[in-house]
Amino acid sequence: PGAGRRLPGIDLLPLVGNGEPVTLESLEGKVVLMNLWGTWCGPCRREFPRLMKLEERLRGNPDFKFLSVSCGQESPESIPDLRLQTEAYAAEMGAKFPIYADPFWQTRKAVAATAYDSRGTMPTTVVLDRTGKVRGIWTGYAGGDERVMEELVLELLSEGQTAPSASGPSAT
Repeated sequence: PGAGRRLPGIDLLPLVGNGEPVTLESLEGKVVLMNLWGTWCGPCRREFPRLMKLEERLRGNPDFKFLSVSCGQESPESIPDLRLQTEAYAAEMGAKFPIYADPFWQTRKAVAATAYDSRGTMPTTVVLDRTGKVRGIWTGYAGGDERVMEELVLELLSEGQTAPSASGPSAT
């Protein structure tokens, strides 16, 4: 559900690491893998190291953007508490990418509306093409999802572009 629809918006702020605020407009021309997760979520914790490896393999491609979005359980979220929990988890895992917050839940609401999923399942991962259209949505985590995500990202990166493909082997 939602594949082919343009995501209505993204409004993310840096939480951990050296990130810049992110909007849908700032991602124009990029293939995006956005993962909404929480430190409190068991399936998210199982998926996180796999997505770290995927991000590492694709990091060198200038047309790729990985957005890791840490989500709290409460609305409104306490950003200082979320930052502390996320910093501790990112350090434990050795994450080397910026992690973002969705302080006004605008991104989560946009993803839920696009995916026709009002449950707010965690984790939720979305792949966007260069125009901001949803090309894949995964709710929850099943082992191997990251391989399918990577194949889709690599396919989108190769569509109509002369940019070099991601470094490293792709999953088969």
